Amino acid sequence: MRSIADNQRPDAVCLPAQQAEVILQPYWTLTLKTGLKVNVPADLDNPVTLTLLELEDWPEPKVAFLCAPIQVLARNG
Repeated sequence: MRSIADNQRPDAVCLPAQQAEVILQPYWTLTLKTGLKVNVPADLDNPVTLTLLELEDWPEPKVAFLCAPIQVLARNG
């Protein structure tokens, strides 16, 4: 049975310091209909990336509600 410490994710891999490296995932910066720019993984199999590419907006009304005050502040900034 595999033991996992409280501070580690099950999929985390522990490497010696000399072998550890940072792997940056490629991303795309998309501009939505509202003018908001978001970074998404450069992966068409990712549901968030695919949704934002197709709709150019987030489909849930809650997000529009939360973004509205931020956009007003950004314009008046």
